[in-house]
Order: sequence, then structure tokens, then C-alpha cells
Amino acid sequence: MKSKTRFQDILALNVWVNIVSKVNWTALILSGLLVSLGIALLSLRRESLFMDAWLLIAGFGIGCTLVVLLSIPIFMLALIYNYFHKGSLGNKEFLLSDIGITENDGYRETKVSWKKVRKIYITHNHIFIRISILKYMILARRDFESDYKFAQYYSELLRLKENCIY
Repeated sequence: MKSKTRFQDILALNVWVNIVSKVNWTALILSGLLVSLGIALLSLRRESLFMDAWLLIAGFGIGCTLVVLLSIPIFMLALIYNYFHKGSLGNKEFLLSDIGITENDGYRETKVSWKKVRKIYITHNHIFIRISILKYMILARRDFESDYKFAQYYSELLRLKENCIY
């Protein structure tokens, strides 16, 4: 299957990983709760319960804001790296087999066995194949002849991943 990875595909992946994935929401909520707990422990000597409630809410907000602010530079670095890294953008060819996936981008050929594929995600416009926390293969819907072919390719990926021998 031939595909052309564009900058917007990398952007879509980074947005999906940073906003949609459950891991970041869990980190966001936990950090908010930890900051709230810290503020609650610091304010134990206060006599006003009303003030403590507002401090807890403010602490939760501060914790969530800190996580978001810290993830922005990481998000931007990932975008810059993918923009300038040879082979990240441009034409690619994907070959599926019982052994794994082969990605050829004109600079190098990457072979990944099915046991190394962590998960396969589908969105409205993309298929994301997660290899590791920082490595994904991206397939855009626009590169398929039809929505049916896109769904069929996704089903084939899932079938091969499910039937692999570990």
C-alpha cells in the first residue's frame, strides 16, 4: 500500500496522542489531585472550610494547567523533529505479511514484527500503528481508493496482529 505522509498527518498524530489518549487525561487528573492534596495539607491549620474548598479547586486547576503547559514544549519538539527528520514526511510504501509490517520511505526500510506492534488505532482520517511510545506508523484515509478499502485495510491489520505467533 502506498501512502504519502504530510505534515498535517504528523500534527494529527501528535494531537491525538496528547489530547485524545487516556494516558494524558489520567496524568492531568492525577496531577490536579496531587496539587489539591498538597494545598489541603498546607492549609490544615486554617479554620474556614469554605476557604479550603476554594484552595482545593484552585490547586486542581493549577495542577492541570501545569501538565498542559509542560506538554506543549514536548508536543512542539515532536513536530519539529518529524518535520526535519528524513523519511518522516513524504512517500511511503507499506507491505503486510504474516511476519509483520515493512515500511519503506526511500531512505530506509523498517521491518516490524507483529509482536512489536503495541496497538492499532483508527480515527476518522487515519490509522495509527503504535510501535513504541515514540514510534508510530501513519496511514491516511485519503491514500485509499474508498472508505471501504480503508476499513478493509484496518481489518486486515487487526487480523494479522491477532493471528501472529508470539
